[in-house]
Amino acid sequence: MSTKMNCPLCHSNNHRQVPHTSYLQCEQCTIQFPIESPLTGVVTNQYPKSPTGRGTRLARSQAKLVKKISSKSKFIDLGCGNGEFLYALSQGSIPSDSISGVELDSQSIDAARKAGMSVATEIPAGVTNTTVTLWHVAEHIEPQKLIEILTQISEGNNELVISVPNGDSISWLRYQEAFSFFDPVSHVTQFTSISLENLLAKANWRIVSKYRTPWYGIFNAIQTALNLTRPRNELYELLKRKKSIPSPSILVASVFGLILNLFPMMRMLIAEISISSSSSLTILAVPTKVNR
Repeated sequence: MSTKMNCPLCHSNNHRQVPHTSYLQCEQCTIQFPIESPLTGVVTNQYPKSPTGRGTRLARSQAKLVKKISSKSKFIDLGCGNGEFLYALSQGSIPSDSISGVELDSQSIDAARKAGMSVATEIPAGVTNTTVTLWHVAEHIEPQKLIEILTQISEGNNELVISVPNGDSISWLRYQEAFSFFDPVSHVTQFTSISLENLLAKANWRIVSKYRTPWYGIFNAIQTALNLTRPRNELYELLKRKKSIPSPSILVASVFGLILNLFPMMRMLIAEISISSSSSLTILAVPTKVNR
C-alpha cells in the first residue's frame, strides 16, 4: 500500500498494512497506527460511576500486581478514569494520601473524587519515589507527547507500570478487527513489544519485567469471540459505557455467539499463557540510569 503517512514514533515512511485491517505497521520500529488518525485519543472507557464495595475484579487484580512488584510507597495512576484502580489500591494498608490519579474527563474525575480519591488534571511537579501506572492509556496518547510525559517522570527515582493492547497477540493477528481492543476511533497507536521498548528507551526507561494480566485476557477472549458473530463490543458498550441493561434478545444471542465461537475463545485463553502472545503487554520499567 502506498501512503505518505509517517510513523508517529520514528517518523519513517516505510510501512505496510496489517493484513485485513485498517492499520499500518512501521517496518522500522514496528508500531501500529490507524490509516485514518483519530481526532482525539480522549475517551471515557467506563461509565463514570463511583467505585464501591471491593471494586471490580480487574481493578483488584491490577492493585494486587502493583502491590506485589512495587518498591515504592507512593502511587500515581495516569488516566485513572473513575478511579477503580485507585479505589482497589486503597483497600488495604496503603495510606490514602499516598495514592492519587490524573484524568482529563470531568465526569470521571467527579466519580473518582466521590469515592474519596485524589485526582488532578495534570501530573504534579516533582514526582519522586513513586510507582506510576498507565492501564490501557498509552495507546490513547500521541507517541511524542507520551515520550514527553514519561521523560518528565523518569527523573525522580520512579517506577513505571504500563499495560497496553498487544499488537503481537494471537487475538489480533488471527482475528484482526474482531480483536476486543481494536479501536481506531480513540487509539492513536497499537504497540508491539519492540515498539513499546523503543518508545520507553526514547523516554529514558528500560523494561525490567513483563507480567500476565489474566482479567484482561478473559475479557478479551469473551469479547473477541462475541465480535466474530455479534455487533462489535455490543455488551461492553451497554454494560460499561452506557450502564444499561441488555435486552433478553441480546443476552440470548450473545450466549449462542459464545457457544458458536467456543473454539476461538478457548484458543485465545490458552494464548494468554504466553506473555508474548497474550492480548495485553504489561511491564515494569525503571529509569535507564537506575541499576535493578
